Amino acid sequence: MRKVLLFFMLFLMCGPLFAQNEITWFGDVMEIPGPAKYARMVLMKQGPKAGQILLTYQKFTYGRKIVKRYSSDDGVTWSPESLLLQKTGDWTYANCNIIELTDGRLLMTYQKRKEDGYYFTGRDRYVCVKYSVDGGSTWSKEEEVFQGGNWEPTPIQTPLGIYIFFTLQDIYPTFLSEEECIQENEIGGRAVAFVASFDNGATWTNFSNERYTARMLLRDYNEERAGNNFCGSGGGMPTPFLTEDNRLGFIAESIERKVSPWIVIAPADDYTFESSYFEGNWQTANYNG
Repeated sequence: MRKVLLFFMLFLMCGPLFAQNEITWFGDVMEIPGPAKYARMVLMKQGPKAGQILLTYQKFTYGRKIVKRYSSDDGVTWSPESLLLQKTGDWTYANCNIIELTDGRLLMTYQKRKEDGYYFTGRDRYVCVKYSVDGGSTWSKEEEVFQGGNWEPTPIQTPLGIYIFFTLQDIYPTFLSEEECIQENEIGGRAVAFVASFDNGATWTNFSNERYTARMLLRDYNEERAGNNFCGSGGGMPTPFLTEDNRLGFIAESIERKVSPWIVIAPADDYTFESSYFEGNWQTANYNG
């Protein structure tokens, strides 16, 4: 069956519409021949491609090949596909997300993992970043900013710094040796976690001292072990956002749970989620309700 990528042109009108909790949609549904998975797009406002939309998607469920297209007429027409990331040797790429930073650079985040399957140890998966100063035509050298089980890393720029939120998986006790950090010994459950940069992407900070683990914000300890019930996972695929008063928050799914999605907003000026709201039982939330 021929697959197509369906996406809607969304224009979020700020100001009065946002204040009234309204979203206004314009335009028609556009179909682009597939296959296509994990489609993402960004409207560039600075640089040589200002005003253009950059669309990215992967050609296969597992990743392997990620392509890009441009539109200079608000999505009416699109450029042909061109390669963005390609499986190399044992390594494959998935879950590409791109944002435009305040200095005009594009920041691309994605997952790098060994082979094409879903379950490997934390040693075999990374969150990586690249930067572009020419609207995505060329990209900087790959940087690995986190090593560990992760899914769908998503970046956001805040007044304090740049954050990458993701689903954390395959968490191992620190007393295990490197050789023992295999799927059978992982601690069950998924978590919403993040790493951050406070120097505009020059360096990245992991707030956790645990091996293959980032700063966890919300965790489901009741999930079955990896492989038993993949679709019943909690703590899934967070999308970060800023409120009008610059509070940092995220939305996370919890598939097949009584409570979904979770919407979390930190107090004002708490950009590391360290207030008392995020202590104790918060990090051990029961997604079963």
